[in-house]
Amino acid sequence: AGRGIGAAGLQQAHAVGLDDSDNVLLGGDYSGDVDFGGSTSGAGGGSVAGIDQSTDNTDENEATVDQVVDAASGTDTVDIDQGGSANRATIEQRRGGGDTGSNASVTQPGGRGRATVAQEGPALKAQIDQNGNANEGEISQKGTGTAGEASIKAGSGTDNNMARIFQETGGTIASIDQTSPNNEATIEQANAQPAAGTVVAQVGSGSYSFTVHGAAGASRLTS
Repeated sequence: AGRGIGAAGLQQAHAVGLDDSDNVLLGGDYSGDVDFGGSTSGAGGGSVAGIDQSTDNTDENEATVDQVVDAASGTDTVDIDQGGSANRATIEQRRGGGDTGSNASVTQPGGRGRATVAQEGPALKAQIDQNGNANEGEISQKGTGTAGEASIKAGSGTDNNMARIFQETGGTIASIDQTSPNNEATIEQANAQPAAGTVVAQVGSGSYSFTVHGAAGASRLTS
């Protein structure tokens, strides 16, 4: 079930203690905040949150989701979709039990946006898609699971973007896709469990790209 909030002008939506299937849908100049704290536990699990601020020509939106789950199964998912420019999106996911993990995605088609994803726990996946100029995207992942995957993509013909990925998990995969000049990309990786996976980092920026593989240890890429 979803809960929708919408009106003209600047409004703020605050939802606390929603159940696993609740979404908050926003359009226009809104600030949305969703807080999941211990809403699932035991044998079941899988907390889902979504914020939709994708109405065309809407700027300066803010969206925050904080997900804290202690469950034996299920995958926690957060999706933030924003339209317009100068938007801010923040996702924090922390999982305290089970072998399944957390997925997060942010979509910002305009410019001057900022997206931040921070994840802790096993089996982490995060994706940021930005298609404009002067955007900032950052993903940080920390955990002892066997996999951490992160990707940040900037649209073609966009410049002055900044992308950063920081990973400390048991087996890490990171990619930053920037096909135009005047962009900045940084990947830092430390494999917390070298025997559990392979470190893979890839940065494509303008006319060049490079890839580093390491079965153990750490890698640092900056362009």
